[in-house]
Amino acid sequence: MELDWERMYQDFTACATEGDCGALCRQGPRGIAACCDSRRLPLVVFGDELAWARAQTACWHRMRPRNPAERRAVATWAEHVALARCATPRHCDRPYRSLTCRMFPLEPYLDAQGRFIGLTYIYGAARLCPLIGSQMDLRQEFVNQSMAIWDQIFAAYPEERSCYRKASRQLRARFARQGRTVRLFRPTT
Repeated sequence: MELDWERMYQDFTACATEGDCGALCRQGPRGIAACCDSRRLPLVVFGDELAWARAQTACWHRMRPRNPAERRAVATWAEHVALARCATPRHCDRPYRSLTCRMFPLEPYLDAQGRFIGLTYIYGAARLCPLIGSQMDLRQEFVNQSMAIWDQIFAAYPEERSCYRKASRQLRARFARQGRTVRLFRPTT
């Protein structure tokens, strides 16, 4: 299945919070939200998406791993993903934000049977994003649109489902050891 990136971008317009959530943490010394700063958080995108977006805007560039840890990580990735950076993080070309940017700070969560039941925080980015672990509610429209996009991605790239099933299992085990509960964001039906 080939994905229609233009349609996916048109269908995913909801923001995580009211307004531009990047404004919440744009107060740093460089004036760039952590999720937009490729120096702090490498951006993983779909290769086909990157090619499509680069034809639309000059803000996206393919990025090479910068250090041994990134090289090891990239070596384990499926062929359909790539490392990218935004060349204009202070002047976001918002209509062409990657799906990763749009969905941040959430990722898919699959139950023990492998069913895609909701989204959870990208807990590894908790130090970078003020939304993770906060009591701030995320907009339901954002959750619903994210879920719809992930359904399409899982249909096109079945290995993504396997990857997130494993990640969800590891997250459940880690949180169980810590006596914590995974925060789930579920779609409305």
